[in-house]
Amino acid sequence: RLDLAMAGLTGSGRIATVYRNAGDGVFTPISVPGLTGISDGSVSWGDYDSDGFADLLVMGLAGSTPVTKVFRGDGAGGLVEVAADLAGLWRGTAAWGDYDNDGRMDIVMAGCSNQDCTSRAAKLYHNDGAEAFTEVTNTGLPGTERASLAWGDYDNDGDLDILLTGLSNAGVVAGVYANSDRSGSFPAKSASSAATRSGSASFCSSKTSRRIAASESVIVPMPTAWMKVLL
Repeated sequence: RLDLAMAGLTGSGRIATVYRNAGDGVFTPISVPGLTGISDGSVSWGDYDSDGFADLLVMGLAGSTPVTKVFRGDGAGGLVEVAADLAGLWRGTAAWGDYDNDGRMDIVMAGCSNQDCTSRAAKLYHNDGAEAFTEVTNTGLPGTERASLAWGDYDNDGDLDILLTGLSNAGVVAGVYANSDRSGSFPAKSASSAATRSGSASFCSSKTSRRIAASESVIVPMPTAWMKVLL
């Protein structure tokens, strides 16, 4: 059964909650130490350590502080926060994807890096294994807020590319950034005249309705993501 995670604003404040699917339409919240309420961000499931248990990536504004956290599925029905040391962002999106085809899920994210949103960022983190993530510099991705991100192989060369929309320092953007050599550099390949912000973007083949990235979640400001968590 698919379990779910959601985060965002309610009438009483910010939340971030994981629900166990008990069947018959019943979802039971579970306690996740370190999972604080956020808004204007995203939640995304993935298996970053390839152990068969779903892990959770959470990004958003917690109080007055942007945060980005990773929680590891422990295989015993729980999630444990790991010391991923990721930059805190909000008003954007974070997503899992293996850009260098080494079998480990990496992270791309875009959003504001401070509370008043005067600083925009787009960051890529390489999964080094053993719960370590290293920031990749000179990616070519523009710092973007109100951002939507999606991984997909638009040119069928076997490497995941990035679709990014949002508000950059140059204005509203929508572009495809190509993964040409798996080094972490993503030069811009195309831009759309229908640039958007505060929206959603996704790759899809015209021959199938299958989503490119099963872990993709780009709903703002109340992100919700489904995954069988083996709870």
